[in-house]
Amino acid sequence: MIEQQASSNGATDNGQATLYMKRALFGDVADVIRTNPKAATVMLNLLAKVYSDGHVETTLAVVADQCDMTLKDVGMAIAHLSNVGLICSVEASLEPGGPLICVVSPGLATADKPEVCV
Repeated sequence: MIEQQASSNGATDNGQATLYMKRALFGDVADVIRTNPKAATVMLNLLAKVYSDGHVETTLAVVADQCDMTLKDVGMAIAHLSNVGLICSVEASLEPGGPLICVVSPGLATADKPEVCV
């Protein structure tokens, strides 16, 4: 696996300070930047919070605040990211600004260093 490494302070809750991403993720996010910049902003925010197994736990209010967006914009961005396959297993609260749990599509990003195949 070819990997890119980016510093992330969002994963420090589980003792990790590094995020490993497949190159394909950069191309996918670049496509979203062109087609839906707000969704790209939300995706980058979620990546900063990803845990070792690819899941993200936050709230819609935190994402909205950090992305300088309305809750409605965040909801639409989450739906778009799910539709294009960048996130899955989305559990969003029905209450405004409530909990958001999702998974970055398997294999695209992790806080654990991937195994290297020789």
